[in-house]
Amino acid sequence: MNRREFALLAAALASTGAASQRKTKNFAWITLERDQPEDGWKRDFARMRSAGIDGVIPEVYDGRHAYWGSSRHPVKAERLELLLPLAREAGLEVHAWMWCMPCLQPEIIARHPDWYNVNARGESAADKPAYVDYYRFLDPAHPEVRAFIRDTVKELAAINGLAGVHLDYIRHPDAILPKGLWAKYGLVQDRVYPEYDYGYTMPSREVFKRKLGVDPMSLTGADQHDA
Repeated sequence: MNRREFALLAAALASTGAASQRKTKNFAWITLERDQPEDGWKRDFARMRSAGIDGVIPEVYDGRHAYWGSSRHPVKAERLELLLPLAREAGLEVHAWMWCMPCLQPEIIARHPDWYNVNARGESAADKPAYVDYYRFLDPAHPEVRAFIRDTVKELAAINGLAGVHLDYIRHPDAILPKGLWAKYGLVQDRVYPEYDYGYTMPSREVFKRKLGVDPMSLTGADQHDA
């Protein structure tokens, strides 16, 4: 073993040792629909901390309502501002958990139908969502949608004392659900079916055609094509 190989081995062992000593943190996801006084939150947080929980991840935006004093979304209640100091006093970190692509706000649906994802049948998630009503997904390829999501994150990140922002539903709708859910929705998804195959909005189609010379809506058996 030469000097360089020895140095690399020593660095790797040191890194492994540090990783093995690093404390794993435990977090609890919570929702904020329930209205309770400060004493209730204090009691809950004290129990979490004594059980070994290091932080909480409250759902502060559910695609319809905000649970903080947002200037961008309809506000259901300013519960984040209430629980944030109480959780920190109990020794808990607070990370905000927000939905990204599902948007159920009637005003957005009415004013920006072009923001919504489209399946291979040409159907919009704004009025024909897949699987369940709340699957009214926005189009991640749309520049204004990206700005819409980004600005919500920026508003949350500016809140003093918040330790992080977690992004949920940062994706397209499921093309194929886990097999365990097929019976629940009366489905057999042995392949990608067009009604569940999303990403066919005009911005996405234009990019695809520019790169590959074909409109993806004209393809048949699209799940068998490699791009």
